[in-house]
Amino acid sequence: FSIWGLIFVGEAIAVFAWMLPRYRASPTVRASVPWWLAVCALQICWTLAFAQEVIWLSVVFMLALLASLAGMALSMDSVSISADEYWLLRAPFAVHLGWILCASAVNVNV
Repeated sequence: FSIWGLIFVGEAIAVFAWMLPRYRASPTVRASVPWWLAVCALQICWTLAFAQEVIWLSVVFMLALLASLAGMALSMDSVSISADEYWLLRAPFAVHLGWILCASAVNVNV
């Protein structure tokens, strides 16, 4: 579970970069923000459901979280970006998507 440190630090850096003038008006950022807000809300909901051991509900939130991260990735993929934008604005969310894909398989089978 130490991957969460990498995910949270990477996403914090990316979200901070979203606020910089260079990236603020970027099509990548504009495409990402609605999905990111959904991801944050669903991550909170999943945490609460899982902590209360309401497994069926945590599965619903996990799958919705997976769908939101996939939507975010697809929306970012529809925009042409440079290598630095990829590593700064896209890669942290790809790591999150990969982890949630694996965690979804585990959560469904709990």
